[in-house]
Amino acid sequence: MTLGRILVRMNHFREYHPIVNFMYFTAILIISIFMYHPAFIVISFVCSLFYLISLKGVRKTLKSIRYVMIIAILIGITNPLFNHQGVTILFYNRIGNPVTKEAIIFGIFMALLFMAVIQWFQCYNEVITSDKFLYLFGRIMPSFSLVLSMTIRYVDRFSKRFRELKKYRDNQLKCGKRRYFPRIKNFAGILSAMISWSLENSIETSDSMKDRGYGLRGRTSFSLYKFTSRDMGPFVYMLISIVIIVWGAMNEKLEYRYYPSFSDDLFGVFMCITYVVFFILCIIPLIIELKFRIKFKNKPEDKNK
Repeated sequence: MTLGRILVRMNHFREYHPIVNFMYFTAILIISIFMYHPAFIVISFVCSLFYLISLKGVRKTLKSIRYVMIIAILIGITNPLFNHQGVTILFYNRIGNPVTKEAIIFGIFMALLFMAVIQWFQCYNEVITSDKFLYLFGRIMPSFSLVLSMTIRYVDRFSKRFRELKKYRDNQLKCGKRRYFPRIKNFAGILSAMISWSLENSIETSDSMKDRGYGLRGRTSFSLYKFTSRDMGPFVYMLISIVIIVWGAMNEKLEYRYYPSFSDDLFGVFMCITYVVFFILCIIPLIIELKFRIKFKNKPEDKNK
């Protein structure tokens, strides 16, 4: 069985309360962005890649991060060319500037960090839907949350409708690949139709929201989300892990130095504890899925007994 078949269709973390989902991604992204420790970067990169594969599958994941990989490679290559810090000089470039081992290693980890953040944002888009975002911020910022939610949803609907209309027009007109003017005329017709559809859809949406009294004082809203005992476990662990990592960062127990030379203390007692804490935090969705599969697998056996 391939890795994609093992990890695909892991969506049970989406069924948890929006507060748990949003808190998870907020904690992961903040720690990943502001912690330049190499162990945290590697853990974040590996876990985000596996989680993204579990949400999209191997093919869609590779397709979605192919351009990100190109940018990451450029980051890893350009850093030692422009950053000449470090005490371990490997060679000199044609200009005469030194290329150091510390600059190369730092560039590699920054490339991994960049990919990890982008992958976590892609996972966020798969889990945090527009209705969850409205539930979280609808009462605090009703206008902003509505506009942002509609914009995110609109981009997906616009691209989907554009592909459908383009496929229909291409099949109808049968424009050849080398006939540029018919293709331009065809694209102009598609663009005109998409603009008309967008304007009409925006007017209908605004009238519908106005008739429903969105944003008015005293307006109630219906929601299916309820914070249950199932959500309490991940929520409490997230709080504990955030406190441990933030306390370690504030007390300079998780600092790592790249320049002018690498830090020696990479496997301290507290650091190893935080590695495990952060790793478990990153794989919470995988733990939830594994727990569900074990429970589901044992359920028929319980019935037979």
